[in-house]
Amino acid sequence: EYIESTDTQYIDTNVSITKNSNVETNMNFQFISKGANNPWMGTNGYVQLSFNNSNYSLVGGTSNATVGKRDLIKITYQDKIETLYVNGENLGYKNWSSWNAETQSFYIFALCFGNRATNYFNGRIFQLDLSLDGSLIRNFIPARRNSDGVLGMYDTVTNTFFTNSGTGEFIAGPIVYLPTGE
Repeated sequence: EYIESTDTQYIDTNVSITKNSNVETNMNFQFISKGANNPWMGTNGYVQLSFNNSNYSLVGGTSNATVGKRDLIKITYQDKIETLYVNGENLGYKNWSSWNAETQSFYIFALCFGNRATNYFNGRIFQLDLSLDGSLIRNFIPARRNSDGVLGMYDTVTNTFFTNSGTGEFIAGPIVYLPTGE
């Protein structure tokens, strides 16, 4: 049902985000603990999520989120404006028009900053999808690869299994299976 990161694991989705991208991501997520650093997830500057002092935010703001609660999170990035929704509630936006970060990949469980992982999340992911310019390009579900038992995220759009790009191993939730052949 989920995979859990313990502060050293992350997944590189291989989806490049630029200043001019139009992105929407929806995730079913449970934040476990703050860890050593302020945790972030996504792409620095354009599609990012933070959890500070028990609140989800873009770069500030609050959401009344609590550690251990499972939340439905939606982030839209359109015309250089990023908007955050938690459980259907619009929590505000950030205008990135003056920011000029390089093209970077979207990471799950960490922030892609300068094309490297930083500020890892300790949490559980139950599902995450990414749309670019109105087209669904990733639909991730947690899975265990049958051939070797490795945990990761299976993308039902590209039929690709994504594994940990960090160190250590993900923790498994209840058993999930990949389609036959993976």
